[in-house]
Amino acid sequence: MFTNISDRRLLQLSQAISATDIATTGVPLDQVKWVNPDLASQIALIREPMNGVPRNQITVPISLDGTVSDEVLFEAPTDSTKYYLPRYRVSERNQQIQMLMAESPQGWSLTIHLEKFPAPSIEARSAQELNHSVSVILQHRLDPNDANAGQKELIFQEVTPEPEGIKAVLQLSSLAERGLVYQALTNTAYASVLIVRRSTKIGLPLSQTATSIVSSGTGTIRGTWIFNCDTGVETPKGDIWWEQETDVLRRMTPQNSAQIVSLGMRDFDAITVDELRSLSYSSAPIDGSIVMWRKRLPIDVVDRIDRVTKPDVLRGIDPDRFRRVSPQAVEAIPMRPIDGVGRIPIERLPSDRIPVKRPPIVISDDPAPNRTNNLTNGSVFAVRTNSGNFAKVQVIEYGYDLKIQWITYRPPVEPQFREATRVLDVQSDYHPFVFPPSLYPYIYRNVTENNTSFKLDFRQSNGYSYYQDPAERHVFYYLPDSFKLVRRPESPHYPMLSMEFQPVEGSEEMQVSIEFWAYPYVNSARLAAAAQDLVRYIPQPAPGVEFKPLVTETSPQLFLGLPKEDGSLDYRERSNVLVEMRSGFRDSATLSMKAFQRIYNALFTSTQLFQGQVKVSLPNSKIEIIPFIAQVDDMVGEIFDVAQSIDIATGTIQVTLKNAIESPIRINSLSARINTNLQVQAAITGLAFPIDLAPGAFINLTVNSSIPLNNSSQAVFDLSGVDVVADREAIWNSIVRLDSTATYKRKLEVRTVNAIFGDRIAAISIDVKSGTSITFLRDATPDRLVIQTDLITPVRDWILNKVDTGSYNYRSQVILSNGTSVEDTAG
Repeated sequence: MFTNISDRRLLQLSQAISATDIATTGVPLDQVKWVNPDLASQIALIREPMNGVPRNQITVPISLDGTVSDEVLFEAPTDSTKYYLPRYRVSERNQQIQMLMAESPQGWSLTIHLEKFPAPSIEARSAQELNHSVSVILQHRLDPNDANAGQKELIFQEVTPEPEGIKAVLQLSSLAERGLVYQALTNTAYASVLIVRRSTKIGLPLSQTATSIVSSGTGTIRGTWIFNCDTGVETPKGDIWWEQETDVLRRMTPQNSAQIVSLGMRDFDAITVDELRSLSYSSAPIDGSIVMWRKRLPIDVVDRIDRVTKPDVLRGIDPDRFRRVSPQAVEAIPMRPIDGVGRIPIERLPSDRIPVKRPPIVISDDPAPNRTNNLTNGSVFAVRTNSGNFAKVQVIEYGYDLKIQWITYRPPVEPQFREATRVLDVQSDYHPFVFPPSLYPYIYRNVTENNTSFKLDFRQSNGYSYYQDPAERHVFYYLPDSFKLVRRPESPHYPMLSMEFQPVEGSEEMQVSIEFWAYPYVNSARLAAAAQDLVRYIPQPAPGVEFKPLVTETSPQLFLGLPKEDGSLDYRERSNVLVEMRSGFRDSATLSMKAFQRIYNALFTSTQLFQGQVKVSLPNSKIEIIPFIAQVDDMVGEIFDVAQSIDIATGTIQVTLKNAIESPIRINSLSARINTNLQVQAAITGLAFPIDLAPGAFINLTVNSSIPLNNSSQAVFDLSGVDVVADREAIWNSIVRLDSTATYKRKLEVRTVNAIFGDRIAAISIDVKSGTSITFLRDATPDRLVIQTDLITPVRDWILNKVDTGSYNYRSQVILSNGTSVEDTAG
């Protein structure tokens, strides 16, 4: 059934900015769906909501596959009742269009009767009408002779239900307004369109990913600490304990009711939640010991290692524990023979060799037979958590502190849903929406044709372009100063960005998908100054200057600049992206890891590696370029959650400002005014600047009004003195998708030469930090003296520039022919 709620009022409020209330910048973020339903449906998927309820707790009809259209049937949440969203068309009776333009008490009015009907493609005979609300909009060109002159949207102020549909009434307060509408309805050059905008609340299913992933990421479990796999933090009430029995005996021990199982060397990404559920878990710890007990021998020896000539090649062997090998190592020095391991003549190394000093040799025995390390780099184990969830955990870097990646899944539950408002447009079949008086004389009662030439006037103020409405002379259309990244309308106000990392099949490369919403920004001080200047063009008496965003008939051109592999900027037209001057645009791109790393770095600086421009075609072949600025410390949207309490008796407003974003905020200065037509400045007490607010922190202050307050009074703050101190890691955590791959595998080549074995060395084992173990044998053929291994690097470390790609750490173990092991010290 049709319900007449306040949607039209929201739509009207979102269209205009008056000269006395210009702090807003066009359409409020949470009202985009009322002016651009298509964009609203796209940005809703940038970061899917995670919280839902079972179907039987939903109070509105549901869409089983998430589609919201007037060509699908919706289901009741608790029974089999079907629902449909009706379409609307202009009613016809006795071969006459049910439309009338006539005089009214307010001046003139246009009345249209619209009948509702189900889409022909659905079987709606037994279905019920979906509860919804309706707005009716007449859209036409501002200048019939120029398609680039922009469009005017007239919202019908009255929409009331009738037995077969609705009646919509557009009130026209002046003869000029009536004259312009008359011409728009009778002249095809105006390209008029009638739009019926329907809004409805629907139950939408959450995706399996959204409902299944509890937490994910990379992190460190410190020695002797307990880790909670559900929250991803170290806490006494966790699931697994990285227990250190001695300096070499270690184990991963489940806590309380949690259980664990070792999976060995596995493809982490290939392990599914179904497999995790099928495993046999137990409370037995997983052994992660350093097996060999070591006895030191006072032998100081020197070995040699080839210089690394490129970041991804490590040559030779160095038994020094986690010895760092780098192209910047010291120049060669004389060496002496190695005693007791293999003899190499004294020589001066050429410039491509690096001297490496061996620590005291240690000979090993094993006081703890049958101990083994099941937590070496790359190994995977699974956890059934105390709360009944299932986690897969991979060791990235073994040591006293264990670096891991993990994903924790919630066991499958019944499908989850959430309630959301969706807005859909349907246009009249009369396209253009034109009815010549010669064919439809009954529509225009006592309305005669006028010869007024309505012209859109170009005005310029302080270097900015404005266009004066041809009928409502106090209305001026403007272009935004720029497009900027957006913060979420809902709290917490995280960036409206989404990143996903996925490995490229058949390659060690990783690709990154980034999705974002850019929003038009206008400096309110600019409009305030323009209002003072443009008032001279308004016939008097008249209301104050009113600003509206210019609505273009065709989408402006977007050119997005993205870095190429060589670091240069490549501007490409995004022809498939719809740009709307009131609500912005949504775009996405898929990049290589290196290209994305440059973009992520650029988000925190003023560099031009990630930017764009919107090219707008305007009247008289005029072109304007509007920049797209992508900086995370300069986004559109709220950064505070504000709570206000009015004390009418004392004329004060008690205000709490809470940091509702992911990064710290610095308040250098703060001013306020009372939100009335008088725009009265108000004094603030209780603050001393500067103030630093961590995420979640808040301040209390008092706003003192110089005029009487009422229950609707509000304090409006000037935030020009407030800065966001962008936190790279916190922003990362707020925008990366939970189901995104958390690690990045890189190939590392390790090589040695036959001469290093001599007569007494049988094998050499290399344990590369953050990689896997490899072994060289004395009798190996030349091709087996060059071995590749995978380095497992957290994606976040790579993007946040925490990876040193010029050097690598490793441990070594030398096995002598008599079976004795010579290896590095414990770590």
